[in-house]
Amino acid sequence: MDEIRKGLPELPRARVKRLTAAYGIPDYDGWVLVEDPRIAGYFEAVAKHACDGKAASNWVMTEVMHLLNEGMDIETFPVPPDRLADLIHLQKKGKLNVAQARVVFAGMVETGLDARAVAEKRGLEQLSDAEKLQHAVQQAFAANARAVADMKRGKLKARDAIMGHVMRLTRGQANPTLVQELIDRQLLAE
Repeated sequence: MDEIRKGLPELPRARVKRLTAAYGIPDYDGWVLVEDPRIAGYFEAVAKHACDGKAASNWVMTEVMHLLNEGMDIETFPVPPDRLADLIHLQKKGKLNVAQARVVFAGMVETGLDARAVAEKRGLEQLSDAEKLQHAVQQAFAANARAVADMKRGKLKARDAIMGHVMRLTRGQANPTLVQELIDRQLLAE
């Protein structure tokens, strides 16, 4: 009996328990991932490389599984786990926002290139240069006097007009968190 037990693969319940404990993912994610042991293995490899179980789970359960449901096979999936982990790292470092990361992922699937190469090729890396963004914020303030006046009166919704203007100026590449900080600083300076 002991020899037979040793020869058995890890049972789904035990694997879910291990995945949730090791990677900090919810039970639901664990059960979805273990439905196919190959997908669970792919997830584990991504999570180990990314050092972020929840981000790995989110990417595998949404983008990867979407493509698998359309007919791709995990065994021949064009994005190896370490490359998906690199994409997760770029997103966590603020180099890509969520929308840009999805575009990069699609490019990775299409071309087989790594995340950084696709981002550079398509000009998608998020702009986090405070000087350049400060200039864009100043232009947005100059072009949206009414929104600036509304913000000074406490209408925080007016910030969206300034934010939108900065995003248009930077073709959607501005780091939104940094832009909000710069808008707040500019408002205090006015």
